Amino acid sequence: MAQISTTIASPGVIRKTGEFNVFTFGERDSRPSERIAALQQAINDAGSSAPVTDDIERDIWSKFVLFSAVSGITAAGRCTIGDIVSTPELGVLFRQVVSETAAIGRALGVSLRKDIETRTCAAASALPKNMRASTAIDLENGRPLEIEWISGAAARLAKKAGVNATINEALYTLLLPHKRGNHRRLIPHKRPWCRRPRTAAESPILPCFCDAVHGSFHRRVGPISTNFGLLT
Repeated sequence: MAQISTTIASPGVIRKTGEFNVFTFGERDSRPSERIAALQQAINDAGSSAPVTDDIERDIWSKFVLFSAVSGITAAGRCTIGDIVSTPELGVLFRQVVSETAAIGRALGVSLRKDIETRTCAAASALPKNMRASTAIDLENGRPLEIEWISGAAARLAKKAGVNATINEALYTLLLPHKRGNHRRLIPHKRPWCRRPRTAAESPILPCFCDAVHGSFHRRVGPISTNFGLLT
C-alpha cells in the first residue's frame, strides 16, 4: 500500500508532489516472510518507510476509505483539504463518503477498526490545507482520471456487497465525462473571455468549460498484496 502523493508529469514520468512516503506491503495471508523483510529493509535504508503489517487487507482498505473521500471530493468539488475542513457542507459530505466506503469494506468481511471513520477524518484534517488528490490535479490539467479504481470501484464493490453507495456513485458519475482526459486544459483563473462588461448592455456571462482528468494504474504482477494489486 503506497502512501505517497504523486502525479503524472508526462508520459512515463511520475512526479512526487507531497512530503510523505510510506510503503506498506505483505504476503497475501499477511504472514512474515524473508522476502518481505528484505524489501522492507531496502526501502527503509533508502530513506522511505516500510512498516510491518499484520493485516495487509485491513491496511489497504483503511487507505481506500480515506482516498475515496479525498479523491472524489477534491476532484468533483475542485477544492482542497482546507476547503473541506473550513466548509461545513463539504465536511459533512466528506464524512458521509468515509462512512459509506467503510461500510462497504465491512460488508465484504474486511476487519476494519471500529473507529476507522473517526481516525480517517482526523487524519484528513491533519493533512496540508492546500493538498488535493492527484485526481483533482490531473482533472485540472486535462489528463485521464483513475476514477474506475476509486469512486467507480467503491460503487461496484457496494453492489457486490449489497450495500448502499449513493455518494460514491454520484462522485463517479460527475467525473465520468472526464475519464479519458481532454486536450482543453482547465484554466481556473483569468480566462480571457471572462471580463468585466464595459456597458450594462454587455453580458459578462460566456461559457467556461471545466474539462479534465487523471491516469493511474492498478495492476497484478505476483503474490505480494499492495494497493496496486500484487508484487513479486
